[in-house]
Amino acid sequence: MSTLINNGSGLARRSIMPRRENSELRFSDASALGLSMEARMARIESMMKSLLQERATYTSPPAVPPCDETGSDIAMSMSMDDSVNPALTFLSQPPHDIHPRLQDAIDPLLATDTNNVRLDNRNLMFPDPAIYQGYIATFFDEFHGYYPCVDEQRFRGRSQRMLAVPEVHPDDVCFLALNYIIFALHAVSNGITASGRQRKPSGWHWLQLADKVVGKRPLMGHGDISLAQFLLFKAIYCALVDQPSLAYNTVGLASRYTLQHGMNLKESYTGSDVWETFERLRVFWNVLIADRRISLSCKRPYILRDLDIGVERPSDVYGRDITPLVEPSQSEAAREVNEYLDFMVQWAHFAGSLWDSVLAAHVHANDLADQALTFNAAIDDFIVNTFADIGDRWSVFAHRRCQYVRLCFDNLILMAHRATISSLQFEGRTSDLLQVAVTSMAHVRVHGWVSTNGYLLRYQMVTTLAASLHLLSSALVGNHFDDIDLRPGNALGKAEFNAAVDLLSGLAQSVPLAQRVLDDFERIVPVVRHVFAKCAEGPSSLQGAPDWAVSGDFIPADAAKLLPYKERVPDICVSVLYNGIWATNVGSKTDRGFSAWDAGLEPGGARSSVLWV
Repeated sequence: MSTLINNGSGLARRSIMPRRENSELRFSDASALGLSMEARMARIESMMKSLLQERATYTSPPAVPPCDETGSDIAMSMSMDDSVNPALTFLSQPPHDIHPRLQDAIDPLLATDTNNVRLDNRNLMFPDPAIYQGYIATFFDEFHGYYPCVDEQRFRGRSQRMLAVPEVHPDDVCFLALNYIIFALHAVSNGITASGRQRKPSGWHWLQLADKVVGKRPLMGHGDISLAQFLLFKAIYCALVDQPSLAYNTVGLASRYTLQHGMNLKESYTGSDVWETFERLRVFWNVLIADRRISLSCKRPYILRDLDIGVERPSDVYGRDITPLVEPSQSEAAREVNEYLDFMVQWAHFAGSLWDSVLAAHVHANDLADQALTFNAAIDDFIVNTFADIGDRWSVFAHRRCQYVRLCFDNLILMAHRATISSLQFEGRTSDLLQVAVTSMAHVRVHGWVSTNGYLLRYQMVTTLAASLHLLSSALVGNHFDDIDLRPGNALGKAEFNAAVDLLSGLAQSVPLAQRVLDDFERIVPVVRHVFAKCAEGPSSLQGAPDWAVSGDFIPADAAKLLPYKERVPDICVSVLYNGIWATNVGSKTDRGFSAWDAGLEPGGARSSVLWV
């Protein structure tokens, strides 16, 4: 049947046979296969009717258009080999009572939500037009504002052209993959996950489908600018779902794509029109930002070096070449985005400096403390003299971007102390480290936990809270306890610590990373609270300058072992590949190649030990 019934209904596609003939053909095929198949078909139809009725109770009428008779045709025409087919996973999920535009990931067995696109004689799952528009809106409303590198008008126009023809053109393959990773980001934003303890991350089936579509193009660098955009947002998606190995390798591919195509050099832009130049520059700088962020998180070297960059920033091109061509209102909105991107580029330069001067292998251990202090002083100077009060002249969404930038810089400050934290040798700076942690916690607490903040901002809050908790906990259980002030009058640290844990608990409702962080700190949190409680009992607990003998009465001798993120180089592979492609592609075992993707890349098992920046 899959060869006879191509694309179902929706968009500009039509079935090649009248509906009546389709129904007759389906009946005759079932009869030829015997009564058992006929009974099975009846059972599937009954199940679909039940699902549609149940869905109607959770979805407002505009979100569920009338069911087409060919609905089951769509389900049965999808080859099991030609689609990821996460239907069985979603059949076990209860519907979500949310806004129709933010509906959960589509079920390929429900004709009201699905459509097909055809590529290389394969039918691939694709959202219904109404659902598709919701997915795209989520992307531009929530994600693109923080990684602005896709022209929305051009994107929508190209989407219409791609979907208006019977089969996806080969030139649009990378663009189709970009669409699929956008769907995955939508799923992450709305917390759509499969059931079960070892469940896959939200949107994982869209990632698999995107990779199947794009094939080996990322390895060869064959593709237009959509390939770079796809790799960028795939890397971001992998970071959001806590898959560091995939994130690091994917952002590496994106970085090498920009180098392969000379996007780091001014000469490569010769012959491009102003809009193409502007978009390519935005892609390049966003890839660089993601490269620095993910590489730092994984404690691995980054790819794009400052010495290799010979292009200007997008804001320079826009101000010089584009502002005269657009309306003043458009120019003002673009100014905010360009200004935000400039700050993130500056953040990326600081991130590169952090690696080169503090975290790289060539830095001597004796120089770490001084290097970290110098680095933090430079960031403080930038924030006070350049970044301060910038949000006051930005719009509401841009104000959230201002909060996002501030937390990104907080993470760099916290990470600058990583080497000192790991060694638990604070050299009389315990109180200073506690102050850094408490200040960062306060920055997050000011924002609070509200769903309108958007997923990326909430995710960034989690990363800052995790780094702050790590710094504070490490300082309290360290073996240099002589300069710490935890007398009853100093309750700020205790209040911020408890507020941070409570805020993480609230964020865990919508950001899975928050729950992982809570699990990571599960053993050390009671110890820290016990320290604060003992210090609050009165002068008898801590009289004068406490020494380790006194603190040892209420801090376990092995407390440092309870701290998470102790590895100098965290294992970024264990959370993804534990019984899959690597195991099957080593030695004399058969190389299953890409066919092993579904079976080999099974997220789950051991948790990631990455402290995301």
